[in-house]
Amino acid sequence: LALLGERILAILKSTEKDSLSLFVAFSMKWSLTLGALFLAVGVAFFSGAALLWYIDPETAGFSEWALVGTTFFLLSGGIGSGILLLVRKALFGEEEALFLLGKSFRQGALLSLFAMSLLVFFQRGWLVWWGAVFLFLPFLLIEIFFLRLSQSRTQKKTTSGGISRLNP
Repeated sequence: LALLGERILAILKSTEKDSLSLFVAFSMKWSLTLGALFLAVGVAFFSGAALLWYIDPETAGFSEWALVGTTFFLLSGGIGSGILLLVRKALFGEEEALFLLGKSFRQGALLSLFAMSLLVFFQRGWLVWWGAVFLFLPFLLIEIFFLRLSQSRTQKKTTSGGISRLNP
C-alpha cells in the first residue's frame, strides 16, 4: 500500500499539464484512502464484536478491558476520520480533502479520545454536563495548537518561495 502511494505521488509530480492523468491519480489516491479507511473500520468493528461476544465484563481483567478500549478507539477514530474526510470532500472538493487528510485523521483521533474519556467518566459516575465541557476544553486547545502550527508552517513556506500544495 505504501509503494502504491509512492507511485501515485510520482504520477502527481510528473504530470504537470496532463489533466486526465492528474484526475486519474487523484481518483486512485482518493479510492485508496477511503478503501484503507473502510477496511480498518471494518476490521475494528468485527474485532470489537468478537470481543463483546467472548469477554464477560464481570470477570474481565485489565488486558481484556485494554483490548476493548483499543478496539473502541480504532473504531470511533476511523468513523470520525471518515466522516470528517467526506465532509471536507463535499465542502472543499477532492483535492483539498486529500490535502487535509492528516487533519481529518488527527481530529478523528481526538474525537475518539474525547468519546473514550466520556465513557470512562460515565462509568465512574462523574459525568455531568459541565464536566463534559471541561473535558472538551483540552482537546479543543490541542486542536487549536496544531492548527496554528500548521498555519505558521504554511506561511513560512509561502514566504520563502516554496509551494505549499500541488496546483493542477
